[in-house]
Amino acid sequence: VTKPWRGSYRSVPRPGQWLIDSLSVSVGAALGTGPLIAHHFGLLSLMSVVANVLIVPPLLVIVPLALAALLVSLILFPLGLLLAWPVELLVSWIIHVAALLANVPGAFVSEVTFPATMLPLYYVSLVALAHFMIRKQHRTWREVWE
Repeated sequence: VTKPWRGSYRSVPRPGQWLIDSLSVSVGAALGTGPLIAHHFGLLSLMSVVANVLIVPPLLVIVPLALAALLVSLILFPLGLLLAWPVELLVSWIIHVAALLANVPGAFVSEVTFPATMLPLYYVSLVALAHFMIRKQHRTWREVWE
């Protein structure tokens, strides 16, 4: 998803590149899910990109470590508990960040109306915009997704 943008920040050091990639994916997720959430729940989160950048990296550790803790606990329960301890710390971090961001004034807009009839138009427009941007860079969809 972020490959089309990589050429524009080649001079950014590696940690900065990771941040730009995370922001790109988070913005894409917000653009993809925002209208559906607004339509179904009447809410629009203004902190979703920040939340994703802070919460997704620990999830990359939580999921495999939790699975390992579960499997090990079936064989040797105390060792499984030991493996689960970092999972608990990381999950606590996620809960804390989510609570903190939810309490930021103006973190979300409630009572948003996004009509169901507009959803197809929005998503077709989003795909058309992506197609235009890819064509402008003289690339194909295959190059972007490989």
